[in-house]
Amino acid sequence: MRGQDMNRQNTRFRAATLPSIVGMGLLTLSLAACGGSGDEGESSAPASSAASDEASVSATPSATEDATADASATASSDATGLDQQVEEALMTVLGEGATILTGEQLEQATQESQGLTEDMTVTPEECFDAGQAASGELAEGVENIGGLSMDLSDATMPSTDILMVTTFPSADAAAQSLEATQAQSEDCSEFTVEMGDAMSMEMSLEVQPVEVQADGSFAMTSTTTVALSGATLPPGAESTTATTVVVQDDDRLITYSGTGGGDGVVPVEDGVTLVEDLRTELDG
Repeated sequence: MRGQDMNRQNTRFRAATLPSIVGMGLLTLSLAACGGSGDEGESSAPASSAASDEASVSATPSATEDATADASATASSDATGLDQQVEEALMTVLGEGATILTGEQLEQATQESQGLTEDMTVTPEECFDAGQAASGELAEGVENIGGLSMDLSDATMPSTDILMVTTFPSADAAAQSLEATQAQSEDCSEFTVEMGDAMSMEMSLEVQPVEVQADGSFAMTSTTTVALSGATLPPGAESTTATTVVVQDDDRLITYSGTGGGDGVVPVEDGVTLVEDLRTELDG
């Protein structure tokens, strides 16, 4: 039983980075639809909640009640301050036109993209297991904040840059997620996705090492070729290559995923540069 619980936890940790690795095409569309500017107030909600809790304490609280309220307010304030620091770093690296994606938005986007899996068939079948297991709920203690920048100058295939900071309960948990995700990508380097008779996708993943000073890292290019039944896609839209870079920095993973406009491919070195710039901002 304990082994099964550990496997579930491993899957949840792996799921924290899977949306950036395998389903980036679907996730990008979901995130663009969700937007970020309308939910900016959410980042301050924990602090507001803590303040309300503290105000509800009686006028003559016990020492225990007072200490609990103070600790709750301090923890919420620290979390909000950390979120703000990450958001500011993301805006600095991606530019002022970037959209900030809260943890709630990222989970919602993942859940919505998974709604497309009901009529999906993946071959080989085992390559679908990890995606099915990623329910959109993060493991306890795991937090996500991301940033999205899109260039819509090519309407048929916009270029995208996504940076995501995933914080884990410990450095060991972060390393576990990185290793499991890399292994999954290597084991399922070639697979096919079919959506009934309407659409089929062939995906090819190529994992490669990254030369960075970090606790762990890898890069990957994933090429997706789409065929629609009875329809012809615009030139350049039938095949897309996404570039992904994942770097472990102590208890957090910093993930870059991007696509070039049209048939362009983002060089791995460009993704590494953005990740390193973000690391510098976070440590500054």
